[in-house]
Amino acid sequence: MTTVVDLFQQAELAEAAYASFFSNSGVLLTADADVKTALRDTNNNGNFSEAQATSFVSQWKVVDQYIGPTSLGGLVGSGFSATLFRDTTTGAYTFALRGT
Repeated sequence: MTTVVDLFQQAELAEAAYASFFSNSGVLLTADADVKTALRDTNNNGNFSEAQATSFVSQWKVVDQYIGPTSLGGLVGSGFSATLFRDTTTGAYTFALRGT
């Protein structure tokens, strides 16, 4: 794989890590249609276009996600989020962190 492709994939995974892959009831969303919706949901930190989300779910699966609490004993939380993705072609895992 070329360096440009590697960098693009890393940037795309970092952007995807901003989305919340949890339902309103706290269940991790792993089905392609649900992940696609989460990636596009601007109210939930998703920022992908329809084409980007479609392409993303064809190559990546959401394995797990951790989102830090929004408040800690009355203090504002860190905004930390980490998501584990699996490449559907190679089976390789990528651990992506959301910035704070």
